Amino acid sequence: MRTGIGSAIVLVFGLGAVPASSQTIRCVNSTDPSCTVTYPTIQDAVNASMPGDTILVGPGTYGPLIIVDRSLTISGAASGTSGCDPSRPVFMGESILNDPQGGFQINADNVTIDGFVIQDADGSLAGGQGSGIAVSPTVSGTHIVNCVFTNNSVGLTVESNGSVTTVVANNKFDSNNLPAPTNTGIGISSISGVPNLNVDGNCFVNNAVASIFLQGTGGTLQANITIQDNTADNAIILVNASNVIVTRNRVDHSPSDGLVLDAVTTADINCNSFVFAASVGIRLFRFYNVQPNASVAVHLNNIENNVAGLSISLGSYANPPLDATNNWWGDATGPFHAVSNPGGLGNSVSDNVTFAPFRSTPTLTVVCPSDMSVECASPAGTMVSFTAPVSSACDPAPIVSCVPASGSVFPPGGTDVACSARDISNATARCTFVVSVVDTTPPMVSCPADITVNCSGPGGAVVNFTATANDLCDPAPSVTCVPPSGSVFPVASTTVQCTGSDAIGNSSSCSFHVNVLDTVVPQITTQPISQTVSEGSSVTFTVVATGGALNYGWRRNGNPIPTANASSFTIRPVSAGDMDSYDVVVSNACGTAVSNSVTLTVTPVMLQGTVALGDASDPNNPPGAPRNDPREVAITTAGGMPKAFIADFQHGGISVLDLSVVPATFQSFLPAPAGFSSALAVSAKDDSVGVTYYDPDNGSQAVVYSATSLGIVSSFRISPASSASLPNSIAIVDGSVLVVADPVRQTVQGWFYSGPNAGSATGPAIVTSNPANRFGPGYSPTVVKAITRGSNRFAIVLERDSERIEVFPIRANGSLAPTTRRFSTGQLPEAIAVEATSRFAFITNSGNDTISVIGPGVPAQTFLTSGVSTPVGMALSVDEFGTLHLYVASRGEQTIEHFCGPLGTVPTFFSALTVGRGSLSIASQPGLPVGNPPTAGDRIIISSLVTDSVSDVGR
Repeated sequence: MRTGIGSAIVLVFGLGAVPASSQTIRCVNSTDPSCTVTYPTIQDAVNASMPGDTILVGPGTYGPLIIVDRSLTISGAASGTSGCDPSRPVFMGESILNDPQGGFQINADNVTIDGFVIQDADGSLAGGQGSGIAVSPTVSGTHIVNCVFTNNSVGLTVESNGSVTTVVANNKFDSNNLPAPTNTGIGISSISGVPNLNVDGNCFVNNAVASIFLQGTGGTLQANITIQDNTADNAIILVNASNVIVTRNRVDHSPSDGLVLDAVTTADINCNSFVFAASVGIRLFRFYNVQPNASVAVHLNNIENNVAGLSISLGSYANPPLDATNNWWGDATGPFHAVSNPGGLGNSVSDNVTFAPFRSTPTLTVVCPSDMSVECASPAGTMVSFTAPVSSACDPAPIVSCVPASGSVFPPGGTDVACSARDISNATARCTFVVSVVDTTPPMVSCPADITVNCSGPGGAVVNFTATANDLCDPAPSVTCVPPSGSVFPVASTTVQCTGSDAIGNSSSCSFHVNVLDTVVPQITTQPISQTVSEGSSVTFTVVATGGALNYGWRRNGNPIPTANASSFTIRPVSAGDMDSYDVVVSNACGTAVSNSVTLTVTPVMLQGTVALGDASDPNNPPGAPRNDPREVAITTAGGMPKAFIADFQHGGISVLDLSVVPATFQSFLPAPAGFSSALAVSAKDDSVGVTYYDPDNGSQAVVYSATSLGIVSSFRISPASSASLPNSIAIVDGSVLVVADPVRQTVQGWFYSGPNAGSATGPAIVTSNPANRFGPGYSPTVVKAITRGSNRFAIVLERDSERIEVFPIRANGSLAPTTRRFSTGQLPEAIAVEATSRFAFITNSGNDTISVIGPGVPAQTFLTSGVSTPVGMALSVDEFGTLHLYVASRGEQTIEHFCGPLGTVPTFFSALTVGRGSLSIASQPGLPVGNPPTAGDRIIISSLVTDSVSDVGR
């Protein structure tokens, strides 16, 4: 808020004010909460004000011409900020008066105009000479301050009756050159005279005719004119004036004269700089019948580099000489005058001028120190302080600035320093010198302490070390050592010389010794030991040796084992094929040592064969309860211990057998919701187990269990509760994809989940491209298996009714692109098996059931099953030697046929057959219509594949 003067304050465009409590705040277009009255224009605000009021004008562009007919202070947005202030933004946030007739017409005493931009007045107003502001000759006490006058014919036309001093201060007059009837191209103009005038602290730029043109009317003198502290690039002209003071001004590069006095008496011209004028620095002449320079003194001015220094043209009058002593004329020899000072090399003077004594130096001088040389103190350079003494005849405290400043950090090398001075008279002076930052100090080099190492090879030892160098000026001095780091040092004491150099070649050195000692070949302090472990577990052999940097290479029966290159070697899991002798070669550059040979013995895991369901070993089915129906069996080795998961059709749950104990017993039972289970699958990667079941409340469900924790990993619905369909097949891919086949809904669906203990699943991710996720009429997927090869995932669907096998790569977007293998009429696919290298086998029935094995890199193989028996289960596995094993359960013959090696027969009926990790599981079921059913109840037969035979111990 600005404080006004007088009885009221008027605000324009929202500038706030803090008035006295008795004042009324008047505003224009303002939301200021203090406003009580608003006005649409400045003229309205003027008309509503009382003499002595203050009007505050906010940013914006205003017009037309404002007539001020009462004593007011009118402040724009930039009030209080000089128009010459370089920090003042050009027309940003300003109060701008823009009208061809001008900005203000002052018709009252004691008017102050503060902080406006006045532009584009072209003389449309009669009597204003195209002025941005025109002051009537009948008034006095006008103050024009902190304004910018630009692009007018005349910036300011100021007249006065002289009763109160007129002040023009801190304004900028820039390019006021618009055409007008008269006097165009002037910053400040007076036609009829302006006595009692103070022109102070203004700046004039690009005004074509004159910076200041003040003219008294006729022979009437305008008295008491002070022009001080202004800068201009064109002439200051005073006509018909007395009691004139022109002081501390600078007129620089005027296209005409610097200062013109026409019929001026009683003038003091001092402490100014008139330089580089295209004509005369100071000119005196007369046009009126007034005796000039009756008492004119010109002292302590800088008058230099003008075409002429001082010229007097007095007409027919004989005048006493002009007092122009103690000025600087641009040279110590003084001004040139053909008679009085023919040897003067400064600006010339005319006759009738007394110029001696003259100054032998300018009114302002600055003296730079001599060129300096200092030692570099840091990579950035050195902080240097200096002084540049300055003296002024007109100013006791002139301002000096140097670039770079004293106290700056000077970079290495030479830097030019320029010092400039300006005093209150606007005189300037300049000097230069050079600061050189030199580097004569060598780097400080640090060598390591003497190094002692053992031999690491026949030639000695490779020794690495670091020598450093620090330099005051170079941030990265180079260090060179002979021999260099990383060299092979012989078995001896070698002197290493390291030299550090900076960027300009200063250098210093240090030295140390590298001692390489004889060493011995590696010594084994702890030998590996022979071990006996069970099949499926893990074994680790370890050796401890000394001898420096050692290399290890484990061998099996004398043959190197790839990647077994550490002090310990682990086999996980162990199989019978791993039984052999092992040793390790420990070496370094000086020799080798071979460990004792040790033996690995593997004890086969003989899983004790049959577990009868419905007896005391089954906590969910005690004696006397109905028999379970072992619809599906899956083997895992959860946590390194074999387990059998059994899908019980009748009781709707999953029984878990702990196969690591003898005899095998039920460890726990995983209950399923009400309903019954249908399909079971196990992941060969992470032992997760998938099962499908029907829940009357939630429809068909899929659940993934962690075989390790026996907890649920994921559970998600497959079909609505209203559907009684249940997927008849399920597969798990790498612990991350669950695939199910649903013959009733004729779909194959998949869910992604993150493996054991993740607790989440998303899906379905695998669907057909047909509407409603259906394959079409007649499609009945009966078996789905899943395999993984590299980053591709496949779902293999056996479709019995349509006599084909579908292979579906699972794409990134979850869609399927099936590859179909069709069969001729009557060759109905009965069963399918898959192993991890993408080979798969299928059974067709063409009188005699046929088994085919196909897959990448495998020739098609066909086997005949036994007679007219019906295969009910099939499994593929690959042993550690890459041999493919195919197992087929045949119901009619009550046999298990092993087509890649004898397996034997078992006199029972089979409802399922799966291969887990190293084990074959068989689900048997009595009461079938073919053959001689056994008298025993439902049971699970577990066989170790290592023995290639079925164990039926304890039946």
